[in-house]
Amino acid sequence: FFRSLCESTCMCLRRGTPARVCCYLALLLSAVCTLWLWTHDRVHANPANARGNASRKKLYATISVLDTNEPVQFHNDTRYNGFPYILQGGILRAKEYPIPWMVRCIMAPIPQVAAREIFAIGQRLLHELPTEFQQVVYVNPPDTYHVTVFHFGRPEKPTQLSGGEQAYTKERLQARRVAAGQAPLRLQPFAFTLSKAGALMLCWTDADESAVDSLRDVYKEAFPEAPTATFGVIHTTLWRTFCTHRSLTGRQVQRLRQALDEQLVSLKRQLMYQVVTVHQLWFVVERWHATIEGWREVWVLNNHTAPVTLVQPLHRFEPTYWNDSHRVSPPWAYGSMGS
Repeated sequence: FFRSLCESTCMCLRRGTPARVCCYLALLLSAVCTLWLWTHDRVHANPANARGNASRKKLYATISVLDTNEPVQFHNDTRYNGFPYILQGGILRAKEYPIPWMVRCIMAPIPQVAAREIFAIGQRLLHELPTEFQQVVYVNPPDTYHVTVFHFGRPEKPTQLSGGEQAYTKERLQARRVAAGQAPLRLQPFAFTLSKAGALMLCWTDADESAVDSLRDVYKEAFPEAPTATFGVIHTTLWRTFCTHRSLTGRQVQRLRQALDEQLVSLKRQLMYQVVTVHQLWFVVERWHATIEGWREVWVLNNHTAPVTLVQPLHRFEPTYWNDSHRVSPPWAYGSMGS
């Protein structure tokens, strides 16, 4: 193609001026098209830019470590500064962040009817693991099941918000107004996936193709200074095993992959093959690492008049930080909640 283009270009250049002008325009158009195709392919080949269900499904395939029957050894997530959990009395407990109230996020909660079914399946899948892997596992409670929409502060790098109390209040109220103008999200279970970090995730597709992507875009536009995140992924983490000194054998991998597929069919049957509709968003001031445990505001999507519900932390981890005054007042109660 390029050889014939060059030959025709030379012929045109040997002709008159009008032909030469046309030739230049053709070369310019060709260069623009080539550049567009190159950048378009690069953007869509990058999993971090996955948008829409087709790209999202390809991204999910890259997350799983169970695609072959080769042995699998899990690795701790290197994004975090040190191991984010402590072992107390044989139970993994999440660590508190070193800086209070620095990790704030918006979550789309999974309705409890669906969450209970997902939790039961997660427990069955957990027992498919060898005993050594079950002994060092953190299980997310079903009342915390969610899809992450947006981070104002990342768990791996909690930082102070400039502006102090007024900045917190402004951020929260602005984020709430955004939620009031957004339609409910509709999710469909696509696959159970086990990641290289040992996390069992339920991956979702968007029944409206790009509603979740669009919601993330709206928040990113409203808060351009917020840390960037990998968009495209829509998932709910059920549990995470921290057994990194042993490997799953090829036979165990095969059995576990079969169990994941079977339980996905079971979940779809339990949900009567219907979409899961999310009518709320949570604004969470996360206090314990990667748990969304902390003060929480509950917002109703697509509703400017619905009351805001304030939920106190459940203290599942017996924290040393929270005293009586913190249990009474949320971190943003600086005199006026500013409805």
